[in-house]
Amino acid sequence: MLGYLSGKFCSEFDPGGEMEIVTNLDEFMRNKTSRAYDLYIDAYNILLTANENSPISEEVFKDVRQRFTKAVVRLSNNFNRVYLVFDGIVYDKEKYGNVEVIFADKYRGENADEVIIRLLNRRKDNKAILATADREIINQTKHCVFATIEPHSFFSCLYDYGFTVFPFCNIE
Repeated sequence: MLGYLSGKFCSEFDPGGEMEIVTNLDEFMRNKTSRAYDLYIDAYNILLTANENSPISEEVFKDVRQRFTKAVVRLSNNFNRVYLVFDGIVYDKEKYGNVEVIFADKYRGENADEVIIRLLNRRKDNKAILATADREIINQTKHCVFATIEPHSFFSCLYDYGFTVFPFCNIE
């Protein structure tokens, strides 16, 4: 499984600038360093990176999104707070312990990228970890983010918390 995931993600991932790249999220969490940080997740960027070559039905995608959210909630005790941000139709927030699931408001012309950028730019410190491969978000927030987690590392970690991309990915 992990070998398959390794092949799915861009190994040349580089956020640019002075931001660190967390390549071993397990170690970052194991030594409890992560508990001092808030985690911001560009949810669809992460999910769609895993499935960039395989169309899936809306019903399957909804199931994957729910399983992804549950795995993030299980992972959340390793962080101070977690912000899981999705593109949405109407602005909505759900709270699960220290996890805030946020759906951006398409009707107000806002997408998940803009929500993440706004939330991060409000920070007065850089105790934030960003999970995305989106260059625009990375470039606009690198001054207030300690490190970026690339999708492969994030998926590897979620696998340990019970999330698999099946039936999301077609594995031959």
